[in-house]
Amino acid sequence: MAAAVKVGRNDPCPCGSGRKYKNCHLGAPAEIASTHRLWRRQHELNQWLPTELLRFVKNRYGMDVLDEAWSEFTLYQEEAFDQDSMHLPVFMPWFFYEWDPDPASTIVPSEQIDEFPVASAYLKRRGRYEEPLTVRYLEAARDAAFSFLEILEVRPGAGFTMQDALSGWRGNVTEKTASRTLHQGDILLARVVGLDDLAVLDGCASIAFPPLEKRQIIELRNKILKANPVITASVLRDHRMEVLEIYHSTAERLLNPKMPKLANTDGDPLAFCRVTYEIPSPRAAFESLRHLSLGHTEAELLDDATFDAAHELLSVELPWVKTANARMAWKNTSQGSIKIEGPRLITQVNSEQRAKKFRKIADKALPAGSRYLSTVVESVEAALEDYQREHPEGSVKDDLNDQPEVQALLRQTLMDYYRSWLDITIPSLNGQTPKQAVKTNDGREMVEALLLDLERREVGPAGLSREIAAELRATLGLGQQTFQL
Repeated sequence: MAAAVKVGRNDPCPCGSGRKYKNCHLGAPAEIASTHRLWRRQHELNQWLPTELLRFVKNRYGMDVLDEAWSEFTLYQEEAFDQDSMHLPVFMPWFFYEWDPDPASTIVPSEQIDEFPVASAYLKRRGRYEEPLTVRYLEAARDAAFSFLEILEVRPGAGFTMQDALSGWRGNVTEKTASRTLHQGDILLARVVGLDDLAVLDGCASIAFPPLEKRQIIELRNKILKANPVITASVLRDHRMEVLEIYHSTAERLLNPKMPKLANTDGDPLAFCRVTYEIPSPRAAFESLRHLSLGHTEAELLDDATFDAAHELLSVELPWVKTANARMAWKNTSQGSIKIEGPRLITQVNSEQRAKKFRKIADKALPAGSRYLSTVVESVEAALEDYQREHPEGSVKDDLNDQPEVQALLRQTLMDYYRSWLDITIPSLNGQTPKQAVKTNDGREMVEALLLDLERREVGPAGLSREIAAELRATLGLGQQTFQL
């Protein structure tokens, strides 16, 4: 084990604050200095202990047992241990302190199965040779369990105030590095190991979940509580596979997001289609299709049309409108636009189904001499790329959004929306409105997660998200943020 290094008065403080030791912990009260010394010793311990535990596994069980544990950890999606996986910071502590072989399928000899987890076997065989702090740390780490920890407060470079979203434990955790990058509301799969007055993270996922991911964690908590009066570390270890299922599925979804399936008001997959016909006469084509512009008079349709000197129609645009949409409960629904110009008729719609529907109508309704030419289909992705090329950053639209009148209108629009949001049914609230959800503990907790997510997204003008969230909390009677289970 590495020997403790004496810190000079003018050296950087080992706590990671960036200040000199004499201006940081050198003059700290005795209890703070004692906790800091304990953290430093624990930090030094964790520089060599994982390597020592892995060496013990290799000598006692063979490295094939690592593949067996990895397969279980990955929910049997991977067979061979991946030393380059982003999940390694979770897997190695899980393997050392929580995993035990399945007697029905393990390669571990039956007489060795009861030795697990690895930390227990190590203590039994090597504990008497280790210094007391190492033994105490191994025991504390073995008795802890992975859970979902919510960050309530961040002290950059020092640590967090955290709450276990499953067990309800709440306390301060010393963490020098992660506290510089994580934020209030982040949810971590991690283990808290306690030594005297010191609590540290031993095993922490490299990806943090946003507040909106809390719903499935609450559901797991309720499931566990049905069979257990309280959720202890032992209970969490019994449900470790369910914890891993949430972790892996959420991490995969966040790391590899899929583009949502976009649809129009008919439920058809979105695609931009242009149907072109050759026509003998603009006027004849207009007369044959104007019935598609439901709710518009002939005079209204021709108001912006162009005519030649003899008042013959040259060009006109028609909206294609149909009656009530069953999915949207609207009186009328736009189906597309029809542009007649000289010998060409071009209809633009937003799905291939509507393009086919228009062809059936046009083939019957257009006058003799009309001829179908083509249907051009452009995907949503291609359309977005075209738009981005045509509207680079710093466009007129950006300048427009910066104008005070636009900002004021946007602020009022968002305020009005979120005030009405209180009475809208929300899927993540199990179909309840926020006003209904806050009547239960679980609902109130999830509403808080939604409001915290709103604050973090910074919608609208600067500072508006927090202003809206504060107003909504007051309206819902939440006051300051609450985190009790």
